[in-house]
Amino acid sequence: MKIADYRDAANKHFQTCTYIIKNTTGKYCGDKMLLHSNVYYLSGYVVECLLKYAILQQKHASKNVSKECLEQYNLISHDLCKLFQNAIQILPDLQPKNMPDAFRNWHVEIRYESYGSHKVHLETIDSWMTNFIKPLRQSIIKKYG
Repeated sequence: MKIADYRDAANKHFQTCTYIIKNTTGKYCGDKMLLHSNVYYLSGYVVECLLKYAILQQKHASKNVSKECLEQYNLISHDLCKLFQNAIQILPDLQPKNMPDAFRNWHVEIRYESYGSHKVHLETIDSWMTNFIKPLRQSIIKKYG
């Protein structure tokens, strides 16, 4: 895997999330909560991939990322809180500085859960996409391309 693959995956998932939100907000579209649950799931990967991309770029890791490289920089985990704290220490100019509560409970297994367990986060989906993910993405892409 290459470092740029993290950026590309983040961009792909960000575009999917943005499309779903844009095309479901204020409209009847069947089970909107199910769609927004998928946005929540994918948006966690947007954050994870952006943070891993930025950390690897900052550390000037080799272009090909091995498991050993991920372990060296504590990037094996899918724990967004740990990744975000790691990123803030390594990237002091990272914006925004605070991660929304929605991502403190995010985990990869939500793909198996009904949206009841994270329903509270779905009600503010547009807000954290606009106020957290978009600025985070812009900050990282501006700095590292």
